[in-house]
Amino acid sequence: MIVLKRKQNIWLALLLLVLASNFTLYHSGLGSSILPLKTSGVVMGSLFDFVVVMPVLYMLYKGKFSLKQAILLAAFGCIAARFIIPIEHLQPFVAVTWAGFAVEGTVILLEIVLVATLVRYLPSILKDVRESSLPDLFSFSKAVEKHAPKHPVIQMICADLLVLYYSFASWRRKEPQGLTLHKQSSYIAFQLMIIHGIAIETIGIHWWLHEKSMILSIVLLIFNLYSVIFL
Repeated sequence: MIVLKRKQNIWLALLLLVLASNFTLYHSGLGSSILPLKTSGVVMGSLFDFVVVMPVLYMLYKGKFSLKQAILLAAFGCIAARFIIPIEHLQPFVAVTWAGFAVEGTVILLEIVLVATLVRYLPSILKDVRESSLPDLFSFSKAVEKHAPKHPVIQMICADLLVLYYSFASWRRKEPQGLTLHKQSSYIAFQLMIIHGIAIETIGIHWWLHEKSMILSIVLLIFNLYSVIFL
């Protein structure tokens, strides 16, 4: 087990090394001094890193190999290259990055179809939940397995629906009698402390990061808001 963990850490370290070296090459004074006047060969090497090397290292780190995962990781690598490699160097190969956007867009469309499928079965799912004597956390999952197709995207959406339900709507349901873990404890205070820290971090880092990259600042803001809702 320890040997396997060490091997995973080696693959992860190599992955981060490849990513950091490519970022340094295009966004540091040292990288600018190394880059030749004609950067086509260097950019081709970077694209090979993003599309082939880093996906392979990631799959080695996870220990899972599949053609679907390889295609998605290669497409994500194309998109990452578009943001890391400056456009003046990437211009001859910009079509490669658009191919990554096309693949990811196709995946998003398929996921939207899955969401529509879930909406179709949602009335039956909610009916089973209302009729079940189990707590909502267990009855909802059981109803989803019964009616909706088994797919990771649907499971992820159902988990998010449970987060939203317990965040904004569960107060209307009477708590079942029995053993609980949060009453007469510091659990609520602990949550409030974490939410307070997230709020401070969101304001400070979002303000600083917005000047560097508006997209990254918005993504971080969305994740922080979701973290607060989750807690």
